[in-house]
Amino acid sequence: MIAGCDVSGWNRKSRAVRRELLRTIPRAVQEISDDVHRRTVKNLSGGVYLRGILPVRRVTGTLARSIQRANVSFGLIAVFANERIAHYAKYVHNGTRFMPPRRFLGDVITERRHWGHWKLKDSIIKAIRKVGR
Repeated sequence: MIAGCDVSGWNRKSRAVRRELLRTIPRAVQEISDDVHRRTVKNLSGGVYLRGILPVRRVTGTLARSIQRANVSFGLIAVFANERIAHYAKYVHNGTRFMPPRRFLGDVITERRHWGHWKLKDSIIKAIRKVGR
């Protein structure tokens, strides 16, 4: 007895899935980086009533303006504090021996990590299902 399976259309379907993923993944990564960027800037900006709660004591807006995004490669976007705008960002974030760290970016990443994984996974599953129709 010879057993076999029908794989007709497999190559066409796999190419279609690949095309759809090449469109879907950058959109999902962009949405995740937008969320991280928005929440980091919100973490640094605030009104007078938040002065003691925020990661920085004086809110001038320079540190919030220094938070930027850059496309590194396919599906990879970096969110960082530009040292040309706020050279002191790494000292505020990591702390010094005189000042405890105030992790304005690290806290957002830790808080939103599971949502980002879910968002990327959900986008991939939806793209595969879309091709399956």
